[in-house]
Amino acid sequence: IVDGRHVPVSARFVILAQNTVGFRLGLYDKRLRLIIDPLLTFAASIGGSENEVGTGVSRDGAGNVYLTGWTDSVDFTTATSALPRGRGVDAFVMKLDAVTKKLVYITYIGGSGDDRALGIAADPDGYVSVCGSTTSPDFPIVGAQQTALLGSHNAFVARLDPLGKTLLF
Repeated sequence: IVDGRHVPVSARFVILAQNTVGFRLGLYDKRLRLIIDPLLTFAASIGGSENEVGTGVSRDGAGNVYLTGWTDSVDFTTATSALPRGRGVDAFVMKLDAVTKKLVYITYIGGSGDDRALGIAADPDGYVSVCGSTTSPDFPIVGAQQTALLGSHNAFVARLDPLGKTLLF
């Protein structure tokens, strides 16, 4: 509070050691009292009977929210997935409508091994890029320079169309 008015301070969520979440503050005058008073505008819980981990969130130009991570639940929702669920641990991408906050789509990226999405970025038009790691020898490949798993773990980058139905690369 400066001169009786609230002055915003930038803040962002970060993933810390051992998958704990915290936040990092931007620059502010440390001589002044800092009030952390976040406004909760939306919250949701997703999951199945095993483990789900969210590792990245992004927004597109229309304000739609995208979440990525991984699941090993066989009963984690597949109702709208255009891409098949593999086995074991699979990466997922979920889109929530900006206005209704309802699920628009959820889709999977993975094969027979351990596939984990670690980050996500949505562009203004709703195309989504995801990065992560895979141990799947049958990881879905589209237009890749490296077409086979080399070693035990490989990094991946994938791009989905705005409907979440087509793996573009």
